[in-house]
Amino acid sequence: SDLKISYRHHIAKMGDFEKAWGVCCDLLSKPEFKVKLAEFVDKNCDVFEDEEENKLEYTSLHNHYVEMADDAVSDGLVAALGSDFDMVAFLQAVPGYLEKVGKGEEKGTTASEEAIDVLLNFTSFESFKETMLLAKKNKKSGGPDAVQSKDVTLDEEMKKMLEMADTGEWRGIKQEKWFKA
Repeated sequence: SDLKISYRHHIAKMGDFEKAWGVCCDLLSKPEFKVKLAEFVDKNCDVFEDEEENKLEYTSLHNHYVEMADDAVSDGLVAALGSDFDMVAFLQAVPGYLEKVGKGEEKGTTASEEAIDVLLNFTSFESFKETMLLAKKNKKSGGPDAVQSKDVTLDEEMKKMLEMADTGEWRGIKQEKWFKA
């Protein structure tokens, strides 16, 4: 089909997917990337309430968060791989890669698994809201897990979400029936 031909053309034009994916994983694991996102969470988490109904402001904040993360990743990929890097082709190739990893046809690394989780959490409003509520709770508790603006990272929130997933309080996107990795 034309779509498959176009898809293959984009992949060939894009260059090595593995190299681009490696750069993407590196970008998502960099402390400065995590700090930038965590500062946004710390600055905006107080707006969120643990209620069923979502305020319009939540959507606006989520959109800004996604845009900020998207810009950082796409700018980083272009900076590392050159101005002819085809972001559209890369994004088209990601689902196929995820499917291969899910089927065991492609070997995923720990960095890949972390990158997949981070990328999926960017686009999930529910995950974003959970992160904001957890950050707000930690901030208000003032305990040892409280988020501090000067050295904030999302690592602690991610650990707490994983603990919640283990106890059944929260489940990750990868466990959703509609998600096919």
